[in-house]
Amino acid sequence: MAAGRASRRSASAAIAVAADTGEVASSGEGRAAGEDLAGEIVAASLVRRRRWSSRHRQGRDGGSAALEVALMVPVVLVFLVVCASAYTALFTKLDCVDAAGTAARAVARGEPVPDLGKDAEVAVVRDGDLVRVTVRMRVPAPMPSGFTVQQEAVAMAEPPVTVLP
Repeated sequence: MAAGRASRRSASAAIAVAADTGEVASSGEGRAAGEDLAGEIVAASLVRRRRWSSRHRQGRDGGSAALEVALMVPVVLVFLVVCASAYTALFTKLDCVDAAGTAARAVARGEPVPDLGKDAEVAVVRDGDLVRVTVRMRVPAPMPSGFTVQQEAVAMAEPPVTVLP
């Protein structure tokens, strides 16, 4: 029994040496102890795999994970600001379209221009039977100041209504 253990140890040592060099021991040492060549190949690959994973777990990445996170945080923040800016500009444009249509219909009926908010600039131009209303609105933060959206609406002027006594 002791002789079998000694031969198995020598076979394991041969496998470890083979794993270090990258070669598979093909001598009959393992077969004499009752092991076959396939067992040696599996054992050599396990030794090699254990050695790689133990080196990997030691944290020798040199801080590359922290560097990747440090580089991605500003990129993600810029992306979020751009998305918020686009969202704000889109809904300001929709408000501007609605305000221009409302103002054009009111002026076409002969009513005064309704209050469209403090940031809205309204320009009314009469061109014969047509009423052209242009509305400009400043887009609020996070967009840079001075960024505006504009919409023009046109309506046909309605004839005045006469009331009979």
